[in-house]
Formats: sequence, structure tokens, C-alpha cells
Amino acid sequence: MKEFFNKIRNFKDEKEEEVDEEKLSKKTIVFFGFYFVFFAILFCVIAFGGDRNYLFQEYEKGTPSSPSSGLLENSFAYHYQVMLDDYTYDYSGERYGEVEKFHYNNQEYYHEKEQFLVNQVPWVACDNPYVLYEFLNVDRFSDIIQKATYVAKTEYEDGNVVYHYLISTNELNLLFFNETTNYEESTNTIDITLNADGYISKVSYDLNAYGSRREISQSKLLIEMNYSKFGEIKKIDNPIA
Repeated sequence: MKEFFNKIRNFKDEKEEEVDEEKLSKKTIVFFGFYFVFFAILFCVIAFGGDRNYLFQEYEKGTPSSPSSGLLENSFAYHYQVMLDDYTYDYSGERYGEVEKFHYNNQEYYHEKEQFLVNQVPWVACDNPYVLYEFLNVDRFSDIIQKATYVAKTEYEDGNVVYHYLISTNELNLLFFNETTNYEESTNTIDITLNADGYISKVSYDLNAYGSRREISQSKLLIEMNYSKFGEIKKIDNPIA
């Protein structure tokens, strides 16, 4: 009989140990489950909501060296398109030194330093026909890229390389207007394409956030700038000289 009670006692002790182990296992699952959910929610908040300026803290500004090959030589042909909501502004021309000659809206224009002329037979002075000239002005290109944040580059089999940048609307406001702003969700992108010879063949701006904050556009503000014929433009004559 004593042996029987000992077996009962041992059986009870074993069951209690199993219950304790089961409780501990459940607590462990709940503990790690809580932290998994916590970090999952934290990741989603960082990745998809709030101020996205954290993107600008992951990379060092000005790296790699800002690509400007060809543009600073000031001898090239160009084609600019500014897509503002449902309308596209289209400019095509050539540049040599500080002089440009281009076509826009079926008109021929001449640009040298601060002077703009339009060919109305004869040539007459006119206002600057470029929209968003702060982006189209090749002399400001290096300033913009120096304020941007390099993210990555994509290399293609044909030798082309695309450098990807981010720039906030806050940075653009400070650069162009000396305005200090603290907008959230205001990331803009810049893609710079270098051809196999190392010259910039294309610059693409996605400025939807900038256009919305500046009340320039309602839904879309894109700029595409294509370049070619580097070093081939030898002279542009002043039409009224």
C-alpha cells in the first residue's frame, strides 16, 4: 500500500512538472511573440509612415563625387521636357560657353548670361521662357547634386550607369529661396545617366513632392533633360552683334 501511494505521489509530481514546463513554454512563446509584433510594427512605421528624412541619414551627402562630366565643358546639344500635370514644356537647342540658342513653342530664342532674345524678325529682347529655370539652368546642376543624397547606382551591359539620388523639398527650398521648412513626406528623386564614354546623357527629376508643396503642380512635376554632341558645338553667333 505504501508503494502504491508513492507511485501516486510520483505521478502527481511528474504531472505538476509537466504543467510547469507547459506554462513556461507558453510564457516564452508569448514573450517572443510580443517582441516580434512590436518590432514588426516599428519597422512598418519607419518604412511607410512619418517623416522620411531618415532616408537622408543612411548615406553621406556628396558621395560618390557628383557626376557632371560634359556639362561643365559647356559644349553640347540638349532637349528638355518639363511635365507639369497635363502639360509638357519642350525645349531643344545647343549650348557653347555661356551662350544658348534654342527652340520653344515654335519660336527661336537666344540666351547669353542674363539676356534673352526671341526671333520675331528682327530679334527682340524678351523674358526668360524657361519654366522652373532653377532646375534647367546647367550652372545650378552641381549645387543641386551637392545638396542631394546619393543612394545607389545601376550599371547596364551597354556601359551606361545610372546614379540615383534623393533630395528633400526642404533642401530645395533652402537652396533656391533661402527658406527653412520642415515638411514631412517631401522626398524627391534624381536619376543621372552616364553613357559608356562617361558623359551625362540624361538627368531625370521626379519633383512631385516639391511641386505640391510649392503649389506649382497638382499631381505631377517631372523633368527630363537629355544631352548629346559633347564637344561638337564650336560656336554660337549673337544674332544682333
